[in-house]
Amino acid sequence: MKYKHIIWDFDGTLFDTYGEISLVITEVLKKKNIVEDNNYISKNLHKSLTHTLKILSKKYLLDYDILVSDFMFAEEKMNVKKAMPFNGVEKIIKSIEGYNFIVTNRGESVFRFLEDKDYLKFFEEILYRDSGLELKPSSATVDYLVGKYNLNKSETLFIGDRDIDIECANNSNIDSCYYDSHNIINTAPCTYYVKDYKTLAELLDISK
Repeated sequence: MKYKHIIWDFDGTLFDTYGEISLVITEVLKKKNIVEDNNYISKNLHKSLTHTLKILSKKYLLDYDILVSDFMFAEEKMNVKKAMPFNGVEKIIKSIEGYNFIVTNRGESVFRFLEDKDYLKFFEEILYRDSGLELKPSSATVDYLVGKYNLNKSETLFIGDRDIDIECANNSNIDSCYYDSHNIINTAPCTYYVKDYKTLAELLDISK
């Protein structure tokens, strides 16, 4: 197998969480007497959470910082039971000879999701919003992992479902896989493009 290490995004890559995130944003807006189409929120979420909240704050003349604060408070109470790992992802995780990492712009709630599905044990380190490093698409998180664990970049793959994930990999000069989990084509150039993890397993020559 070409890659010994994989760096995973979380939302929309490891776990199918966009539905729950959309509901959280919808509820935050409802408390402000605003009703927004859930599909509109989901579509913007695929670019990034920051993008989504900025679009909504501009659209409804809301204070962006307050909207972010309200979302972060509500996010920590998200229903972790409904968010499931994508089919085939565990097989790839278990096939890696070296390390699996997570790099996410999500807050500490990522640990609750992983604990609920007994996934924490699979990851050597998890970098999240409050880890003290510049968020994606900056290369800071990947550069940190490469340095700390002495990773060979040619043996490291970044998997994500958004352009900011691919841009992060490109900025770090490592290979990337765009996982099209919600039928939204990427614009950032990637090494691999897949719509399911069975295809990726075949590309990575992972046996059954």
